[in-house]
Amino acid sequence: MLEWVNSWPEWLQGVWFFYVTFHDLIQWGVILVFGYTAWGQRQRKKEAEALVAHIHEELHRHIAEDSSFHEDLGQGGMTKGA
Repeated sequence: MLEWVNSWPEWLQGVWFFYVTFHDLIQWGVILVFGYTAWGQRQRKKEAEALVAHIHEELHRHIAEDSSFHEDLGQGGMTKGA
């Protein structure tokens, strides 16, 4: 096999040498990129879920405030937020 590789042009031998020598590192690099990307997506999802929960709580608080204002005005038919 080594004789066959030696028959290749030098630039191709260099590419082959680089691949054989560093393919494990390249694979780890690809895995790290995928892992970092997945981790980043999970973090963004957590942030979005926290924001949605905060907005949900604020909406209920504002609905309750609005309902109490209507009750103060004698408009008791308005429903309170659950």
